Amino acid sequence: MIYWVLFSGLGFFCFGLALLVSDLRGFNRRERAFVTCKGSRPGEFGETIYEMGPVVRNGKVAEGAVRGKSLGIRVGHQVEVVYDPKHPHRMHLADKAPRLPTLPVTAFFSIVGVLLSLYGVIRFG
Repeated sequence: MIYWVLFSGLGFFCFGLALLVSDLRGFNRRERAFVTCKGSRPGEFGETIYEMGPVVRNGKVAEGAVRGKSLGIRVGHQVEVVYDPKHPHRMHLADKAPRLPTLPVTAFFSIVGVLLSLYGVIRFG
């Protein structure tokens, strides 16, 4: 029984750590570009989805969308965005880009892993 609790706690913690490493690598890959807004449409929960025009960087074309409420983007104007070249469809405004987008999920899995491991050590140790 103790091994099941300890290994599941270790698994949760390692998954949270892997998410953190993935976010940090994505943060280091980010590129900034000025992109023209092609259009907008309503999204879920009162947000607006702004379709951004193509960006050509290093021979690769990146197109994506920026989501948000009252961002102040107008169709036909250029906006500075930040995007990950591996996932160019996920764009963020340069001044509102999150550093670690999955930080709450990462923290949850890491805390659950630590708590499970501590429970196993205290209960069965």
